Formats: sequence, C-alpha cells, structure tokens
Amino acid sequence: MSESSTHRATFASAVACKDPEAAIAWLADAFGFDVTMVIRDDSGAIIHSELGLGNGYLMVGNEWMEHIKAPGNIGGAITQRISIHLDAGVDAHYERARAAGARILIAPRDEPYGARVYVCVDPEGHKWDFSEPLRSFDPADMERAGMKVEQFGDKPKIGTFFPQAFYRDPRAAVDWLGKAFGFDPTMIIENEDGSIRAHLGFQNQEVAIGSESEQDGPAHRSPQSVGGANTQTIHVQLTEDIDAHCEHARTAGARIDMEPETQFYGDRTYRAFDPEGHMWTFAQTIEVKSNAEMEAALPGIKISDAL
Repeated sequence: MSESSTHRATFASAVACKDPEAAIAWLADAFGFDVTMVIRDDSGAIIHSELGLGNGYLMVGNEWMEHIKAPGNIGGAITQRISIHLDAGVDAHYERARAAGARILIAPRDEPYGARVYVCVDPEGHKWDFSEPLRSFDPADMERAGMKVEQFGDKPKIGTFFPQAFYRDPRAAVDWLGKAFGFDPTMIIENEDGSIRAHLGFQNQEVAIGSESEQDGPAHRSPQSVGGANTQTIHVQLTEDIDAHCEHARTAGARIDMEPETQFYGDRTYRAFDPEGHMWTFAQTIEVKSNAEMEAALPGIKISDAL
C-alpha cells in the first residue's frame, strides 16, 4: 500500500466481477483508471485490486462471498452504481469509452443540476455515469425541471468517486444511516414519479442513496429484492476510532459481519449490513506498510502495481 493510503477519499466502491482480470484491463482502457495495486494468491488469481482516478479509487474483485454477485448472476440488476466527477473533458471521455465497447445508455447531455453527463454499462453489467460541471449548482434549475429539492446546510466537497446505493425505502435509509453511521443528509431530491435521491455527507465528502427503479438500463434494486446480493459494496475510510464507530453502529441495529480487526495491509476494518442488506466496510489506517511488508505478513500473496 502506498503512502497515499493515509489520505484516502472517505468513500470508495468495490465491484464484483465474474472475470476481474478482464474487468481491470477494460476499465483501464475504457475509462482511464490507473491500476495502483493487484494482489494475487499463490495460484496467480486476483484476490484484490485497486484502480485510481482523480482523488478516488475503485476496488475490483471476484464474487468473494456468497452474497457478493456480479450483475450477470442476478439477472442483470445492480444494487449500487458509481458516478465519476471529472474536472473537464466528459465528451472526449465518452468517445474513449464508446470506442472501447461501453454500452451507452445516455450520450453526453446537459442536466438541470448544472453538469454535462453520460451514462454507460461496462461488460460486467455495472452502471457508470460520468459528469463535468457546467455551472454552480442551483436547486431552482431542478425545480423548474419538475423536481422537489430539500437542502440541509452546506454541501460537502464531492469526491471523484460518488457511490449510490438503492433502497426500497430510501427515506427510512436516510434516517437509519444517520443514526448508525453518522451520515448527515445534505440534500433530498424528489422526482415527479415520487422516487427520491438523497445525498449524505460524512467527513466532508458525500455518498448517495436512491429509490429502486427501472431507469436507464439495468434495474436498480435493493439487496432485499435480489435475494440479499450486493453487486457492489461501499468502503468508508474513517479518520478516528473505528472500534467506537462499530459499537455505535451495532447499538443502532447494524448487523456486524466482521468485528474490527487489523489487517495485513495495516488498516483496521469491520463490515456491517444495514437493514436492507447493503454491505458497508469501514477502515482506519493504523500503519502504512510497503508491498514487501504486506507480502511478509501474508505469505503466499504477490503484490504489484500492474496486471
């Protein structure tokens, strides 16, 4: 793990793939992600990888637990998606992704919230939207487009990676995530059809949650609607006491899947499920370790910064 691990973005995503080797190569080619870490077991299979872009990172892996599934293995539905915020150049990025074989759902267009956006699906079935800012956000623009916008205080800075999870009851999820994990709602957008999208702030960055829907391609589903599966999981990098955070989450009703434990790579982590079955991983960096130190701590693995 590089020294940048101590300055990780608050929110990141981990995507489940049938073929992580091919997925990593495709994501680097199509989207311009930098492969920053690949960990292989003694058989040569990838057990973990990290890809960077801007100030964020993505983890790509296999279906490493029973409830972690690639979209193609649950009928093409997705339980989370990822928005990527580019500083500029979304049209050129779109052309690169299209040439690499991305399935385009929405070609670049200007949205009422002040961004130019395109939406696509990768070969594994994960859904992505890429945007660049056109102007400052003005809720009045969205209201003129038929949306109802509630704002709560100042918006945190949105990181390059902006995960979104889908719920049957997103308003209940907003309340629960606040009580259990300390996420504060910064904005709730209600569409004309009654579906909502909420932005939640934590440690000066944001994550989003939204309603189940059939919008623009793959169905957006809560894990409750797909047998408990997660097509992605959301990683939260904490800046303070992870053990206290875990106990607070447990008291609020989180199902703790893994108790806090210091890992071979120097982070202390725990995993928890929310009431609708989304898996959240929380981590706090305890010690920054070199690749050689990590390999020594877990014999049989090999770590590199390339496929």
